[in-house]
Amino acid sequence: MGSGTWRAGRIFLAMIVLLVALAETATVGTGESRAAAPRDARRFGLVADIGTRLSAELSPNGPVALAAGSGAGWVKEEFRWDSVQPSRDQWTWVLMDRAVNAEREKGLEILGLLDFTAGWAVGEGREVSNTPPPHDLWANYVAQTVGRYKDRVHVWEVWNEPNVPVFWSGTKEQYAALLSVTYDTIKRVDPGATVLGPAISGIDEEWLAAMPWDKFDALALHVYVPSSSLDDQGYSFYNQGLPQMKQALARFPRKDIWITEFGFSSQGGPDPWNVGEEGDQARYLVQQAVQMLAYPDLPIVRIMPLCLH
Repeated sequence: MGSGTWRAGRIFLAMIVLLVALAETATVGTGESRAAAPRDARRFGLVADIGTRLSAELSPNGPVALAAGSGAGWVKEEFRWDSVQPSRDQWTWVLMDRAVNAEREKGLEILGLLDFTAGWAVGEGREVSNTPPPHDLWANYVAQTVGRYKDRVHVWEVWNEPNVPVFWSGTKEQYAALLSVTYDTIKRVDPGATVLGPAISGIDEEWLAAMPWDKFDALALHVYVPSSSLDDQGYSFYNQGLPQMKQALARFPRKDIWITEFGFSSQGGPDPWNVGEEGDQARYLVQQAVQMLAYPDLPIVRIMPLCLH
C-alpha cells in the first residue's frame, strides 16, 4: 500500500480501543493456540505521514496530538526524496522539521521511511518516480536526511513495497543492491541507527531469498489480510496465515519483525481490507494486532496500522 491519510474524528478512537485491548491480557486462537498479548505501548505505532501532508498554512500540532493521545509510542514518517530535495541544488526541510519536532516534543519515537526516486534524478518529467535511482544521488539524499535527523530519528525503512511494480519498476536484484548502498550509508552517518528492509508486501519468498540479510537489522513487512480471515469462524489468519509466515521465515536468518503496515479502510471499495464501517474497522484492527503479537515464536516487535481512514 502507499502512504495513508491522517484525519481527526472517531477513527482515532479505534487506536485507543486497539491499545487498551492489547494492554490487557488478551488471548486468541482456539484449543492450545493461546497466548497473552504484551503490555508495552512502545510496540504500537501509527503510519502518520504528517510531514508530507503539511503546508505553510497547516500546523502539525493537531494530528500529532491525536497520535500521541491514542497511546501509540511510534509514528512512521515518509521522508520522500522529492519532498526534501525537489531539484538537484535545492533542499527543503521546513515541513519535515515541523512534523518531526512536534512528534518528538510529544514523546513519540519516529520510524523514517526513505523512498521513491526524485524525478529529476532520472530525467523524468514527474516529481516522483518508481525507477531505480542512481546510487550516488540516492546515497547523497540518504546521507543528508539521516544526518539532519540523527538526533531525533534512529530507525529507517528502505523503500515501500518494492515487490509491487507500481512502487518499484526494477528487479529484486536491483533493490538488493540499493538496500546495501542505503545500509552502508546510514551506518556511516549514524552507526547506531536501525535499518529495516525489505518492506515488502506479504511474504514473498523469492524476494526474501534475493536480499542481503547482513544489510538490514530488522525485517519490515506489510501484512494486509481479508477481514474474513480474522473472524471467529476458524481464525484462518491465526491458524493458517501466521504459521505459513513462520514456516517461510524459518529459511532465513532470524531477525526482529516490524509490521510497518497493516489495517483496514472504512471508505468502501472492492479491496478485501475495505470493511465499510468504522466500528468494523476498529474491531478488525484489534483482532489482527492481537493475533500477530500473540502468535508464539514469531518475533514481531512493532506493529503500525496504515488504513485509518
